[in-house]
Amino acid sequence: MFDGPDGVGKTTQFDLVTEALRAKGHDVYTTHIFGGTPIGEALRTVMFSSAARPANTNLHISLAIYYALAKELEQKRRQGTIILVDRSPLSLIAYQVYGDGLDETLGYAACDKSLEAFKPDKLIVYSAPLETLQNRRTDRQKATDYFEQQKEAYHTRTTEGYIAAAARYKATTIDASDSIEDVHKKTTQVIAPLLTSDI
Repeated sequence: MFDGPDGVGKTTQFDLVTEALRAKGHDVYTTHIFGGTPIGEALRTVMFSSAARPANTNLHISLAIYYALAKELEQKRRQGTIILVDRSPLSLIAYQVYGDGLDETLGYAACDKSLEAFKPDKLIVYSAPLETLQNRRTDRQKATDYFEQQKEAYHTRTTEGYIAAAARYKATTIDASDSIEDVHKKTTQVIAPLLTSDI
């Protein structure tokens, strides 16, 4: 599972790893944690809409999406497929506990249960200085969703949330402030031990 604050370059690295694995002949299935199933995609539309909502609402939408996806990924895993997931349950801590102010005990309990459902072999969290993240978000030319349109203080809190979540769940943290190529090398070094052949 690949995760990290908005603007860190997570999706770029996710795509590069996918291409590299497929080029080596690996059977790779990719998905994103907010969606990935018919019901998940429907709920994703609600989740990323600009409609105001309490933090508990986001939590329950997230969990509904997660459990549907975890069931599907369990079947893929039994087939021997390599599964790459864009984002992870650690986002519950970053966005909902730190960003939206969800009760910490409730958030961590939900994250624990979600990780039990997904059983990820590796959690990767990308990090970068706040200024770098802000500049990258500013440079991106894309429509903003509910989370991306939040004020900078919100993004500062979510970044702190990822640091806390990565430490608690022993995720592998990769400094993403270097070049795309260098970050990709670091990522492949982390993933390589999980594979039966080279990446």
